[in-house]
Amino acid sequence: MMLNTSWWQLLLYTLIGLFLVRMCLKYLNLWKLLKDLKKKGAEVYFKPFIGITAKFNADTAKGDALTWFKESMKKNPKLRFFATHQFDKPVVYLVDPNLVKAFLSDPSTNTKASILAPYFPLLQHGLLFTHGNQWKKHRRTLSTIFRFEFIMSQLPTIVKTARHIFERELEAKGGKHIHILDVFQMITGELVFRIFFGEDLEGVTIDGVHPTTYLAELLEITAINSRAPENLLLGITGTKLGLFKRNRDYMKKSKRFVSFCSEMIQSKKKKLEKDGATSSDMLTLLLQEQKETGDFSDEEILHEFITFFFAGMDTTGHMLCMATYFFSTQNEEVQKAVMREANELSQAGINITSELLNKSETIHAFFKESLRMATPAAFIFLRDVVRDFYLEDLHLKKGSKVSLAIVSKNYDPAIHPDPDRFNMNRWISGNPDFEGEALKNPFNFIPFSAGQRNCIGQHLAIIEGKIIWSIFLSNYNFTVPSGYDMHYKFGALYEPRDILYLNVEKKKPELI
Repeated sequence: MMLNTSWWQLLLYTLIGLFLVRMCLKYLNLWKLLKDLKKKGAEVYFKPFIGITAKFNADTAKGDALTWFKESMKKNPKLRFFATHQFDKPVVYLVDPNLVKAFLSDPSTNTKASILAPYFPLLQHGLLFTHGNQWKKHRRTLSTIFRFEFIMSQLPTIVKTARHIFERELEAKGGKHIHILDVFQMITGELVFRIFFGEDLEGVTIDGVHPTTYLAELLEITAINSRAPENLLLGITGTKLGLFKRNRDYMKKSKRFVSFCSEMIQSKKKKLEKDGATSSDMLTLLLQEQKETGDFSDEEILHEFITFFFAGMDTTGHMLCMATYFFSTQNEEVQKAVMREANELSQAGINITSELLNKSETIHAFFKESLRMATPAAFIFLRDVVRDFYLEDLHLKKGSKVSLAIVSKNYDPAIHPDPDRFNMNRWISGNPDFEGEALKNPFNFIPFSAGQRNCIGQHLAIIEGKIIWSIFLSNYNFTVPSGYDMHYKFGALYEPRDILYLNVEKKKPELI
């Protein structure tokens, strides 16, 4: 018995020893790689085991999750890329626009990063996560749907939906202590539902919770799980093991949300089979494509809807929340310039036109500056490198991870003088502060990504944003709590660390 115990102990100690030696060698090689990248102009962060995750958490605790990226860019405007790691895997965040362009021009070199596995049950077969021929098929079909005529046909729906939810959430609840991001997401989520299904969400809940609130909570849990050690080590398996409450919450909520969406799609499908197409909503068009070509499976349609729900609700909602905060910090002259256009758009109501939207250049500039200062997609989702290749002199090895640190370039003083100052005039042609020359390279500012995989819904997002925000500004006065300062963290997106609550009051008719 003693002999057997000693044998097993020896085996165990040997295995542990071999594991530790292997890990030491891996981290030694990683350290050497990062050291070489530093010689090539990288800003480097190395911390054994969790790496960049530790940096994000530390910076968030101090105020802003992207402090390192912003400050490094301001100190060194010629910075080409950041180099760090997650466990033993190198991570490169591209900054230089030429490197970004080269990387985006060849999607065959990469795929969505494995650490994003908690998003897969929700989005795996949607446009964000597909690649190759599947992505091309989806992109081609969805591009025909997101055409200008389709977007313009949705304008009355956007106006009616925004007005209705503002009245319900702001006026009916007395306008005190309003979670404004939640309200904006209710509107954008409702619009996603209407545009996709041709129906509204009035009275619809998931286990007693409004679908937009349910999705926001689910995405927050998903984001937490994607950065958790068990997921970083084991991928989605780490989450499925259910070792922690957040894992179990994720599994329960994701299954319930997928089930809800699937039931809605199947109900619509049966209705179409019975009554035929009576509308031109996205689901009807996708189901027609499925019937005619067999290209779209039920699962692909399901994941496209969830992708559209996530991207259309969350990112646009955050853009509006950020813009509202920045508006509260501006002088009277800037506020008046924005309000002039907001009043015009709001007063047009359901008769709003593309010409009027195009004339709202001040609001457009304000959105651009908001996206520069605090873009929700601060990083384009991490990608796994699937084969060795070069970006100029940068050798990216198979197994490493790459992202686009788009927010870093947003704080490059060579492009944006005084980058910490909110200045919408940077984007207004003819203004002395206009930065047109500096922005001639389209890869210097890419809040919606760029290249083949740029955001397919970016025009819809901006148009929605203009209408929703104009109705809000034109019809309501609001105040930000004294002492509130916008700090940022990473959830599903780059978002406010602390909830922005507003006190909102309906304007008197003569002031509208």
